[in-house]
Amino acid sequence: MIWNVATDNSALATALAGQIRQDVESVRMALSSDFDVAQVEALADAVAAFVARHHDPERVGTDFLLLLTARALWAAGELRAAECLIAEQGSETQLSPLYAALAVTPAVSLSGCRTLVESRALRPLESAAGQGQLVWVLDLERVMSATPGMLELTVWRALNALLERLAGLWDATRGSGVLGLSHVSSVVSAMLGRSRTESVCLRQIAQVRRHCLSRLRGIGVERGWRMSPDVWILDA
Repeated sequence: MIWNVATDNSALATALAGQIRQDVESVRMALSSDFDVAQVEALADAVAAFVARHHDPERVGTDFLLLLTARALWAAGELRAAECLIAEQGSETQLSPLYAALAVTPAVSLSGCRTLVESRALRPLESAAGQGQLVWVLDLERVMSATPGMLELTVWRALNALLERLAGLWDATRGSGVLGLSHVSSVVSAMLGRSRTESVCLRQIAQVRRHCLSRLRGIGVERGWRMSPDVWILDA
């Protein structure tokens, strides 16, 4: 799916629905799914209407459309089709098939994660040590767009908001999982105006991890998790 915007705004939703129908129909045929043509058309129209109502269709990227369409398929009981759609069509924009896990997690707002996904500030990795367990990686440099003189308060507020937004990723496992944080050192260095190798920065990096662990424990109590995700600092 490579979405090309129609020049006539009045035809935008119709063109978008047509592209979605084409992609879903391709997956339906490949899987020999019982999902019939009428259902495909209804799903495509619904996704296109959602985009037109809640987003600027001219600025909606392929990745976001794939996730929306995959979630609609999952909601219609077509999990395999949702996974297949991202695996096949996501290759065009290098959207990992692992993002299907996000698409089928209703507790996480796709609209709220749109920028994170399109910028790859949020990405899933499969942990070799976790027996197929996903590690959800937040690239803090992309999230914060680190600049000299960054206010410390901004970092903590951003982390809290992100953890609340993404908490649903661990609902299915009742808190079992891993949050990875990358480029923490560059964000801390920009925030403090110090070299990332200085001890004050190293202490602050450790504090970022402790802060996330603590906040996830609190979120876990609120959501009834059995445990809380571990937090890994992935800076080299």
